[in-house]
Amino acid sequence: MAVFALQMSRPRRHETLVMFLDGDRHGSTLVTVSDTSDPFCVVDIAEAMALGAIENPDIDALVIASIRPAGGMRASDNDLWLEAADVVEVCGLVLIDWLIVGPASVHSPREQLGMPSRWGRET
Repeated sequence: MAVFALQMSRPRRHETLVMFLDGDRHGSTLVTVSDTSDPFCVVDIAEAMALGAIENPDIDALVIASIRPAGGMRASDNDLWLEAADVVEVCGLVLIDWLIVGPASVHSPREQLGMPSRWGRET
């Protein structure tokens, strides 16, 4: 979250940040997608980023952070997490987590669903 905090726009606005990770789960590249107020765009972003990284042997995983300046988790977020994780997996990568950054807190649908951490290589 500390790396994402450095990349977030000030003042906060709707945007989605994607960090590419290598096989040791070290970040290598950070991408900002602006104007992402539609919560469903996370699936499209996950797919586009995974497809863009599919040919790069140094990229093994992604972490996504959606900045929602006026709100946090939504009822559909758990389903969106599952869908985004699936599209990334189809590309041969792992979606480590999706963080939803609201005005006062950060949430993870993966955690809300009781799924274990994906930071280890065993995922």
